[in-house]
Amino acid sequence: MIDSQMVSTPGGMLHVRVIGTGKPVLLLHGFPDSSLGFRELCESLASQGFRAIAPDLRGYGLSDKPEGLEPYRSSAALADLAALARWTGDEPVAVLGHDWGGTLSYCFASEHPELVSKLVVLNAAHPESYARALTRSLQLLRSWYILFFQLRGIAEWVVTRRWVFRWLMRKLVANKAVMTEARVDSARRELLRPGAVRAALSYYRAAFRWPIKCPQIIQAPTLILWGDSDPALDPRLLDDLSTRITSVTVHHVEGAGHFVQWDDPERVLNEVTGFLRQTS
Repeated sequence: MIDSQMVSTPGGMLHVRVIGTGKPVLLLHGFPDSSLGFRELCESLASQGFRAIAPDLRGYGLSDKPEGLEPYRSSAALADLAALARWTGDEPVAVLGHDWGGTLSYCFASEHPELVSKLVVLNAAHPESYARALTRSLQLLRSWYILFFQLRGIAEWVVTRRWVFRWLMRKLVANKAVMTEARVDSARRELLRPGAVRAALSYYRAAFRWPIKCPQIIQAPTLILWGDSDPALDPRLLDDLSTRITSVTVHHVEGAGHFVQWDDPERVLNEVTGFLRQTS
């Protein structure tokens, strides 16, 4: 059974879902998701002997939702993650991140190598690769929504309309059957919590004002699982990762979209557990 806990961090209280025993794995969600989106993966990891720890990132779900943009800068989120990693125990923790959670995972592994044993990223851009791609590929066109998210008030209203939210969630998966009405409604309810959609969009607004930097080489062994049918991210974002990560393996998942963990959960579980069990 998944246990809910509240963890104190520099930015306030984070709501965390925990299940299983064994080596800890920190799972970081993206937009417009929450820790609920990792429920199935958390349960599967627990059944494989891992301790799955999935927080609602600052501003999401049941976590605190501070006002303003400063609390949603990447540096603030990384302070939360450092506190959470130390809360898991005395040993470095494996980190798995998707979308925004993946972007933060790159930065976390880069800035806090002492806290990260291994890194798994699901369809997320390395900040330095993303900045480079905006000038050299079609990524700028794919990122149109970031400009729209700068429209305060308007973006909040539009994103939370049920038909818009349903369209968005279905667009981000390749297998439309996995995006059930129950899943759409569950995710939307989390975003409709007081202050949640404003906080979620504040990550984009803060990054627009204070671009995310991640210049240090990542030392932790890294696995990238990439759904090749992702409409939001250009696969050429992967081209220069070998210059940013000491040891990186990229596996493409055909027939999967942005939410690769929903489109092909069995493949993701097998890849992740196999990677985490490697001793070298």
